[in-house]
Amino acid sequence: MEINGEDLISKVREASENAYDWSQRNGKPLAMTASEKDLEVAQFFDEINIDQNIAKLIIRVGNFSPSLNFSFGEILRKGKTIRKAKSVVDKSEEFLRENYLIDDLLRRDIEIDYLKNLYHCFELISLLIKKSRRVQRRRSAYFLEYCALCWRLVNKNKILNFSESADYSAYYCLEHHPKKSDSNYHKARASLIAALKIIPALNREFNSRKESDALNPKFFYKATARFALKHKPSKTTKQTISTHNCKGPVDYTINIANSYYPATSTAINGIDLNKINSWKEWFYAVITALDPTGQDSLSWDDANDNWDDVPEDHTAYSPDFGVDVLLNILHRHEATFNIKALPRPRGPKPGEVKKNKQLRLRVIEIYEQQKAIKGKINGAEIARELKVSRQRISIILKELNLR
Repeated sequence: MEINGEDLISKVREASENAYDWSQRNGKPLAMTASEKDLEVAQFFDEINIDQNIAKLIIRVGNFSPSLNFSFGEILRKGKTIRKAKSVVDKSEEFLRENYLIDDLLRRDIEIDYLKNLYHCFELISLLIKKSRRVQRRRSAYFLEYCALCWRLVNKNKILNFSESADYSAYYCLEHHPKKSDSNYHKARASLIAALKIIPALNREFNSRKESDALNPKFFYKATARFALKHKPSKTTKQTISTHNCKGPVDYTINIANSYYPATSTAINGIDLNKINSWKEWFYAVITALDPTGQDSLSWDDANDNWDDVPEDHTAYSPDFGVDVLLNILHRHEATFNIKALPRPRGPKPGEVKKNKQLRLRVIEIYEQQKAIKGKINGAEIARELKVSRQRISIILKELNLR
């Protein structure tokens, strides 16, 4: 019988989707072992059978007790942890490479490929468990899954799609992803660190952090929010907003933006309200206005799959995509704008740093020597002698009025 590792992956993906849906409906995360709070993940994979020869090999290598129906779910149970299950698969592959006879090379290669696919299935289970255990959105406010350096959602595409992705990040959006947008990430981070100086409490906290924890994204997340005044609506104010249509909540968010978030209001005031017929349309129109690339809209598509489950007259007050959520986005967008707008001095002032002062003194000394001996100066020679760039020497000479 021909064994098919790709078919195994396909079945595991399908069962993963079903397991996740069941987990979300019942409000319980998945885990390798069942508990009062967790569902056993293995139970969702008991119908996926493993090739008999591979099953026998895994039982032997893993020293597992024999089973009449050795399924993928059974391997998960016997492995107890994803790491151990993957280790058994690795050892099984080593066994095949070292113990097969020369006449069985073709069969060996087929079974090795199957084991590689089986290994990938454990990666999918790991992602499934992580996805099911994601921080739940607070029912009283917005959820904390925004980029540490701006207002966009973090990019969790890897978890959402049960697939490997270099775009995955627990703390940053794609725009500020350290591995995908290195330049944007460092610029935004440098701007925030420079801006900390105008808020003494934040600056002290940043400087007091251990070097290994100084660049903690959770601190950046908190710090970013401090650069814009946050509107705190009262319960009575909310109760006065009409819920019969989207006009009341839309007008409310526009008024708050105009009053508290001037830079952000400029971006959203260009939205054609005549084309807005629901809170969902308004929500996405704002997201698109703030991020015209469309990437943040895609992230919200992934994050919100229950729009249709909420009655239209309740959507504006949904904890997942309601007024509070949108106001938080506007607030963080304004804060991000304010951070970028702050002036950033480039380097220390002339003579401010001791090394700079010493360098200038040496430049003056060599300048005088050249003038005395040659009657003219040569910036390139000064640069070579002091082992600095010609551009820097040129700037220093101009600052000292020697050119």
